[in-house]
Amino acid sequence: MGRIKTLPLLVALCLVAGTACSSDDPVADATPERPAELVPGDSIPDAADPVLTVRDRDGSTIAELDLDTIEAMGTVRATIHEPWFKHDVEFEGVWLTDVLAVLDIEGDIDLIALDDYLVEMPVDAIRSGDALLATRADGAPIGIDDGGPTRIVFLDPDGPGEDHYLWIWSIDAIAVA
Repeated sequence: MGRIKTLPLLVALCLVAGTACSSDDPVADATPERPAELVPGDSIPDAADPVLTVRDRDGSTIAELDLDTIEAMGTVRATIHEPWFKHDVEFEGVWLTDVLAVLDIEGDIDLIALDDYLVEMPVDAIRSGDALLATRADGAPIGIDDGGPTRIVFLDPDGPGEDHYLWIWSIDAIAVA
């Protein structure tokens, strides 16, 4: 279950417990933007203009995704302090856990950038639930010059995102490790 689906439960628990959820809580700062239209078990539509290829262990293509298909998995919006730009950016994207659930992928993955830079994403970082496959920054699609069209950002600076090695941008492919 993706974090987007657990947000109302977290808010309800905070209210019932009589405690205030801190605005520093990355989950509380994630705002649902677009509900999921594409869920696990659905077939992936053909990509009109693919921006991300998903490959199996043997290198065969599982899916080619365009921005519309990625965003159909349900988007959230969150403002985070971007460690590379050194200022706050409002990112919009899809929880990485939701992307992998729709594609029926479990376990470690490799993320490969347009320049062949590779990040091995351990399952623990994925399961942390705060990795966002960002497709937009400050309301606009992320251009290649700005690290797009997709990139990974983390909402919790003290979680797996503390390892800046995992903040990969200009992602071209996801490969099952």
